[in-house]
Amino acid sequence: MITIKNFVDEWKKKDVKERVYMTLGAVFLVAALVGVAIPVVPQIPFAVIAAFFFSKGSRRIHRWIRHNRFFGKPVRDWEDHQVIRPKLKIISTVTMIAGSVIAVFELKSPWTIIVPCLFAIALVFVLTRKSKSAWAI
Repeated sequence: MITIKNFVDEWKKKDVKERVYMTLGAVFLVAALVGVAIPVVPQIPFAVIAAFFFSKGSRRIHRWIRHNRFFGKPVRDWEDHQVIRPKLKIISTVTMIAGSVIAVFELKSPWTIIVPCLFAIALVFVLTRKSKSAWAI
């Protein structure tokens, strides 16, 4: 189990470079966790980025992300095969479009423009990735 105390204890033992990776990993992990709670926030791209940073800063937390019930399978798909499954592409597309619509109507400038632009960039990335691994049977 990963706790804040465990994270801080591990963070204190690392060198500066690993601390930076762990900090960035924590930021993106929090964003992914927000995505679990708020459906219009894309969780998987944030989890993949968090896993990348933790792979450089904390093997233990990286392993936890790879086996997490919310993030594990998509993170393993990406890290092992650079694949985003079709179901996740559909969910990502729908939630990011919904998030963009909400941003346009509910947020104040400049977020009205920034959020849909960020989601558009994320969507281009998601929709241009492979859907199946060459190793899939």
